[in-house]
Amino acid sequence: MFSLEHAIATWRQVVSRRKGLLPEDVDELEQHIRDEVAARAARGEVEERAYRDVMAAMGSPDDLEAAYSRVYWSKMQRKGRLAPTLIQEALMIGHHALLALRNMRRSPGYTLINLAGLAVGIACCLFILLFVANEFSWDRYNEHADRIVRVAMHIPARGETIDVTPTAIAPMAKRSLADVENVARYYDISRYRKVTIRVGDEAWQES
Repeated sequence: MFSLEHAIATWRQVVSRRKGLLPEDVDELEQHIRDEVAARAARGEVEERAYRDVMAAMGSPDDLEAAYSRVYWSKMQRKGRLAPTLIQEALMIGHHALLALRNMRRSPGYTLINLAGLAVGIACCLFILLFVANEFSWDRYNEHADRIVRVAMHIPARGETIDVTPTAIAPMAKRSLADVENVARYYDISRYRKVTIRVGDEAWQES
């Protein structure tokens, strides 16, 4: 048997634990639920169905917390409770730090494994970020980088795009397309043998 009071009490117990919602926010939301359910019931809707529809329209506790968290600190400031709240947050951080230190002393082996895993994870993320940054910035040194394009070839039969094109594309593009100022063809001969690069008096080999 559905009980509106029991359903609202259960919902209130869940959302009251959310940090972003103040007690007055929960009271306001509860009143909204009651008003909407009453209005729907007055129109002949079954109370349980009305409650479920209202809750679906309102969103999950996570959605409510995300919405109210955006104005949480401004509310604290208006109520003159910003400083005490910040102090409380700092104390909680200190409390969690002490708990972490105690756990480290109690289980140094597990702590070492966790820290090693965290360090490896962070290192992998940094390497990935560096690789992506390099891929997106390899031609950024050029003052005309925003006007440099690379021509690729799409192969419908294989459903893929490759960075290899016929050599005739370069002169044909310069001759036929008014927007093309200049072209350059690149052939990666280094895959077969070392190549000597010379700029002025400096020379080095690429492989």
